[in-house]
Amino acid sequence: MNTLFLKIMGVFWVTFILTTIANITITSQISSIEHKADKIRSKIENLANDSVTIYETSGQKALNKWYERIYEDEEIRAVLYHLSRYQSTQKREKLGLPIASHRKIRDDDHNERKDDDSEHLLESPLNTEKKGFRKHFDFQRPPINTRVSVISPNGERYLLRILPSPYIHKELGSPSEYRWLRLLITLGIILMASLWLSRHVVKPVITLKQASQKMAKGTLSTRVGKRIGARKDELGQLGNAFDEMAEQLEKTITGQNQLLRDISHEIRTPLTRQRIAIDLVREVIEDSPYTENLLHKIEAQNNKLNELIENLLTLNRLNDGASQLSTEAVDLTPLINELIDDAEIEASTKKISILKQGLNSAIINGNRVLLGRAFENILGNTLKYSPENAIVSVDISTADNGVIIAIEDQGPGLSEDEIKQVFTPFYRADNSRTQSTGGYGLGLSIVKKVIDLHQGKVELHSPEKEGLSVRVYLPLP
Repeated sequence: MNTLFLKIMGVFWVTFILTTIANITITSQISSIEHKADKIRSKIENLANDSVTIYETSGQKALNKWYERIYEDEEIRAVLYHLSRYQSTQKREKLGLPIASHRKIRDDDHNERKDDDSEHLLESPLNTEKKGFRKHFDFQRPPINTRVSVISPNGERYLLRILPSPYIHKELGSPSEYRWLRLLITLGIILMASLWLSRHVVKPVITLKQASQKMAKGTLSTRVGKRIGARKDELGQLGNAFDEMAEQLEKTITGQNQLLRDISHEIRTPLTRQRIAIDLVREVIEDSPYTENLLHKIEAQNNKLNELIENLLTLNRLNDGASQLSTEAVDLTPLINELIDDAEIEASTKKISILKQGLNSAIINGNRVLLGRAFENILGNTLKYSPENAIVSVDISTADNGVIIAIEDQGPGLSEDEIKQVFTPFYRADNSRTQSTGGYGLGLSIVKKVIDLHQGKVELHSPEKEGLSVRVYLPLP
């Protein structure tokens, strides 16, 4: 069967049929045992009446011969007791010499002593239940009451006790054994079906889940073909489809990254030459406001293109993963202080105040260059989108065994939908926050990549009034 549905249905029905057959067979055996038990009880009652009649009419010698005869004919060992006429005396007398068994002599003597000492065990329902409870787990004992009380015509009370005999065990097994067997067989069949489902259904799904998680983390070479693709059912087809998708995705992303690298390197050379040409033009032409303004515009565009290329190259390096990430002990507080000092010049042009508070030291394990680039992008965006005379706050604190850096501005903010997409490369929110400032939509993408490589988290929150809050969590070493 190459269809997963048919396999599961087949296992279900096989489990159901096997369980039903096992239960019917064992239940039938239990019914047979109970039916035999009724016959044996009737036989014991007849033997009890016969033993009393023989004893009262012929005495103990005849009773001893009767013991021998029923043992030779039917392998039944029995003993007859004469009970006290007065219930308060709690005594009984063994009559005759029952047939001894070399395998059961000690047990018989022990049981007889117990019976002699406590006649009330035969009469009390509570004690009968306790004794029956012990027998329920003793599979060597017969599961029926092998004691029969008889009152003779002259009013004497007797008790016939069937000792452990081959007859009982040959004619009657223990139904409790079969009840336990029925339970064990049922559980065994269900267990085998569960193991099959776990191996053939659940395990491949877990494998696909783990492979998808690896792909999401950037391991594009992940494949499941060897573990799942050999199957001929739907899960095998799903595994092959996953591998095809992963291969195509790896080719596409690898090709895009290579294309971006090639274009970035190719464009950087003419931009460098252009910048040199601008400097040469400044030296040879007359100093005029018009010419200087024109050269300034050309230089600004050149700087923008250089910034874009640098961001693209950084993003490609980050896409290579954490395997190439060199780390060291980095104190975030002085690092951010340096970035704030560098940003003061830009902030002063818009009369923006930068307020820094929090820890004097926050040491983590990371890459200083990449972390500096990430926080520089955050601060740059904050200053870029804040209006004049605004206040930008930077707070460094600890929580959940990590460091939290919260940077808030008073700009126009972002909507919830924009916050969900703003980390996507080249995404630009279509609102007043980006319309007037431009940008290429790479800054926060780089921030997200850097923080992810450091096993941290970055979250954006836009209050109802105004502004944007950027919270970066980095784990402590």
